[in-house]
Amino acid sequence: MAMLTAAFDCSKDKDRKYFVMAGLVSSADEWVSFDVEWRKRLASDGLAYFHMHRFAHATVCPQKPFDKTWIGQETRRKDLLSDLLDIIKSHAWRKVACILPVNVLDTITPDARRYFFPSLIATAGSLLWTEIETWRIREKFRYRAQMIFEQGDEHRGTLVDLLTNSTGSAPILQPKKDDLSKGILGFTPLQAADILAYEIQKISQLEGRPMPECFRIPYEALDRIPGDIRLFTDTGAQIQLQTLMVNEYFKAHPLGSGGVH
Repeated sequence: MAMLTAAFDCSKDKDRKYFVMAGLVSSADEWVSFDVEWRKRLASDGLAYFHMHRFAHATVCPQKPFDKTWIGQETRRKDLLSDLLDIIKSHAWRKVACILPVNVLDTITPDARRYFFPSLIATAGSLLWTEIETWRIREKFRYRAQMIFEQGDEHRGTLVDLLTNSTGSAPILQPKKDDLSKGILGFTPLQAADILAYEIQKISQLEGRPMPECFRIPYEALDRIPGDIRLFTDTGAQIQLQTLMVNEYFKAHPLGSGGVH
């Protein structure tokens, strides 16, 4: 029986209008194979890890892990990204993602926010957990997915607390890249989720502008992976709040306990 593992990454646009969380789901065994192929392809270009934002500017203004040998090398850049996208598509079984306007929680009362929506990252994590659970049950996977997030994400404590309280199991925080001086190996599927989050963020920035005839090539490639992208609006937040409050009530007053009249 496949043990599901989901890797997540987050992104904010430069104008801080949208918060994006994106995840890729596969089996633990698939991610082991992915890790081998991913590292091998990066090593062929002398890279210790991959970072999408820095990659986007690698041929003009390179930053680690990219160096000056990438300046002007657009073909090299395209070849690398094409190969990495192929590796992702061959191993990821499903994608999930949500786009949150950064002010989406403003309509929620402080008490409700504290309990149900303590931060954007916690809200997004809770929403995507539900998406994955719905898919898992439909596809008849026996075990719940293991949720893995980057170790250094902002407000990660609220994410851990909310998911632990609502699902009964804590998400795992892992580094995205290796730190060999400390004997730490990064979880490379987080680097793949970074690409998906970056591309969705780029699409979200088209708000109020004509949609292009052709989306960005990386987005089009990743869009072929089954799964949905959700936009969480003010109305959605209110509906989610009502659902969570009902669920909490029935946790405290199970049917048959004499607590419901």
